[in-house]
Amino acid sequence: MAAAPKKSLNKTEGLASEGDLYSLHRLVATKLIDQLNRDDVKASDLANAIKFLKDQGITALNGGDVSAISEMISALPEVDLKKVRSYISA
Repeated sequence: MAAAPKKSLNKTEGLASEGDLYSLHRLVATKLIDQLNRDDVKASDLANAIKFLKDQGITALNGGDVSAISEMISALPEVDLKKVRSYISA
């Protein structure tokens, strides 16, 4: 079966549809989750995920439910702070 042609967006075709934006949002979120679940997760991956959440208005305000964030933090690998400091000072 032939692959469907890729959609391209340009000014003559107008704005992306709500469905296209939903699909793009879902794809970005899925890719970020995949990156965060890797054994070799990078600080830039975490920064991208944090920015994505902030851009969506997802924050941990006082009194809010932070169970998901707590669960995510507990799943992160242990960090060697000496190593981090050596990278920062390099």
